[in-house]
Amino acid sequence: MTRRPDTSDHAASAYRPFSIRIGLSTGLMLGFGGLTFIAVLVVLMLGMWSARQNTVQLTRQLATTIVDDLERSLNQYLQPAQAAVQHIGWRIENGQIDLDDEGELEAAMAGALAGMPQAAAIVFLRSDGTGLRAIREQETVDADTFDATASKLAMTAVERGAFADGVYWADVVRPEDSNFTLINVRLPVRTGERYRGLLIASVEVGELSALIRQQRLPYGGEAFLVYDNRYVLAHRRLSDGFNASVEQPLPTAAELDDAVLHAYLSGRKNDDAPPGSLLAADMGVQLVQPDDGHTYPLISRQLTRYGAKPWELGVYFPETAIQQELRRLAWASIAGVVVLLLALLGSWWLARYLSRPLSALASAAHEVRDLNLDRLPDLPASRLREIDGAASAFAAMVIGLRWFETYVPKGLVRRLMTQGDDRPMTSESREMTVLFTDIIGFTSQSEGMSADQTAAFLNDHFSQLADCIEAQDGTIDKFIGDSVMAFWGAPEAQPDHAERACRAATAIVAAMAAENGRRQANGLPPVRLRIGIHSGPAVVGNIGAPDRINYTIVGDTVNVAQRVEQLAKVVGDTGADVNLLLTAGTADQVAACGDLRLHSLGPHIVRGREGQVEIFTLSLAAAVSPAPAAGAPAGSAESPQTP
Repeated sequence: MTRRPDTSDHAASAYRPFSIRIGLSTGLMLGFGGLTFIAVLVVLMLGMWSARQNTVQLTRQLATTIVDDLERSLNQYLQPAQAAVQHIGWRIENGQIDLDDEGELEAAMAGALAGMPQAAAIVFLRSDGTGLRAIREQETVDADTFDATASKLAMTAVERGAFADGVYWADVVRPEDSNFTLINVRLPVRTGERYRGLLIASVEVGELSALIRQQRLPYGGEAFLVYDNRYVLAHRRLSDGFNASVEQPLPTAAELDDAVLHAYLSGRKNDDAPPGSLLAADMGVQLVQPDDGHTYPLISRQLTRYGAKPWELGVYFPETAIQQELRRLAWASIAGVVVLLLALLGSWWLARYLSRPLSALASAAHEVRDLNLDRLPDLPASRLREIDGAASAFAAMVIGLRWFETYVPKGLVRRLMTQGDDRPMTSESREMTVLFTDIIGFTSQSEGMSADQTAAFLNDHFSQLADCIEAQDGTIDKFIGDSVMAFWGAPEAQPDHAERACRAATAIVAAMAAENGRRQANGLPPVRLRIGIHSGPAVVGNIGAPDRINYTIVGDTVNVAQRVEQLAKVVGDTGADVNLLLTAGTADQVAACGDLRLHSLGPHIVRGREGQVEIFTLSLAAAVSPAPAAGAPAGSAESPQTP
C-alpha cells in the first residue's frame, strides 16, 4: 500500500530557527571555559585550603578505584564460566547437542573448558545422579563419566536444579572427593518440558585470592572478599591455600589472622573516629577499630550477582599512612570544596541549557531508528549554529524517510538497518508462502467511477488488506491493478509462514464481511474477492538492473499461487464475498492448527502445472456453521463438494 505522508504541516512545524545564532565552540568557551577559569582562579588563591579536600578525595577515589578494578577483574574472571554453561545449555535445548550422545556432549564440554583457563571443571549432572565431566589436569583437559548418586551434595544440587529457572550461582562448596573449595555456576537443562539435569562450571576459590594478590595496594593497604558476612572468600593470605572441610569450606577472619577484617565483621566500626584522629565518617568510608588502638578507613561494596548469599568486596588502609597529609591539609579543603561545588552547579545548569536541543534531537533519532516517523517530537530551535543546522537537516531527512517508507516495506527496511553495512541482500532459495488477491468484476465496477473515486476506493481497500497481512508479519510485494501479492518466509525466516498466510487470509475474509456490511447499509454493491495461496520454494532477494532493483520473489511458487487465485473463478464458492482457495502444499503445513478448518475440493488442473493439484478451502473453526443441505453453495468446511 502506498500512503502519501503529510510533509506540509508536521515537518514544517517541527523546526523554527532563530534569526541570531552563535557557534557551538563559542558557546562552550563562554560558558564552561569562563566558569572553569573563575573556579580555578579561586582555587589557586585559596591554595592550601583546597589541597586537603583534594587529598581526601584522591584517597577515597583511590580506594574506590581499587575496588572498581577488583570488581572488574572478578567479573572478567567469573563471567566466562557463566557464558560457557549458557552457550552449552542453549546448544542442548536447540538440538545442536544430543544429550544421548555422550561423545558429542563430552567434546562440547572439553572444548569450552580448554578455552576457559579460569575454570577447573565443567560437569553435566543428570537427574538420576550420573553424569559427564571435563576436568582440567595441568595443561590438558580430561573427560569421563561418573556416578554421584552416593554424594548428598550432588543429589541435593540436581534436585534443587529442577526448580530453578535460568543460570544461577550456587553456594560455595567443598565436594567430598575434592581437595579444592569451589564456586560454581549452574544451569538447569530441559528439552521440551522435561528436566534432563544440571550443567555446572566450577572455579577454584584460590584463584580469586591470586587476583587480589596481583592488585597493587598503596599505603600498606589490604583487599578482601567476604562470603555470607562471615567467611573470607579471597585474601592475599589465602593464595597459598587454607584448611577447609565439607562442613566449612572457607576460613573465618579470625582463622586468617586479619585483625582488621575480624573487627569489621564483628561490628567494631564507628560513625565517628576516636578523639585525636583526623579521619571522619563523612569522607565516605567506614572506620574500623581493632584491638591495636589504630583506626582503619575501609571501603566495601556488596556484590549480588553471584548467588543468594552475599559477597562483599572491600579494601582498607592504616590511618597512620595518610594521617600526616590529612593533618597538613585539614583546614585548607573547606573553602575550595565550596567554590568547586558552586562551579559544578553552574556548569551543570549551563550544560543542561545547551544540551536541551541535542537531547531532543537524540530522542527524535531514536524514533527514526525504530521507523516511528509519526511519533517524532518537535525539535526545539537553538541559538547554536551547528545544532540549529543539524535540526534543519534532520527535519529534511524525516521528510525523505516518510516518502521512502511508503514505497519499501518496513520489515525490509529494518533488516537493511540492522544488517550494519552497505552490502546488498543476496538472493536465495527459501520455502515460502505466497498469497494473491483480486477483486471480482472490478473493471466493470470502476467504469462508473471517476479517477479520484477509483483511487480512493483502491487505497481504502488496500489499506484493509495491508492491515491483515502486516498483522501476520507478511511482506506486501506489489499492488497489481486491483490485486495484491504478498509473501511470508522473508526477509526474516518464518518457520510457520504457511500458518501466518492462512491467518491473514481468514482476517481478510472477516474484514471484507464487515466492509460489505457497511456498504450494504449505504446502498453500495458488495466487494467480492478471490484469494489464492500456495507454499513452496522460491527465489527471494534483490532482482532487477544494477540501478533499479526490487526486493521480490520469483519462481514457480509465485505462478501457482496466482493461478490458484484465477482458479477461484470456477472452483469453490464462487458466489461468496470471498472465495478462498489454497493448495495441498499449504494445507499440509497448517493441518495441525486446531482453529483452521480445511476442506478438500479434490484435485484440479492448474494451468502451467503437469498433473493435478489438490485444492482446499479454509475457514476458522469458530466461524464454521452447520453442514448445509444438499445443493448448498460449495466452499462449506463441513460438506465436500466438487465444482
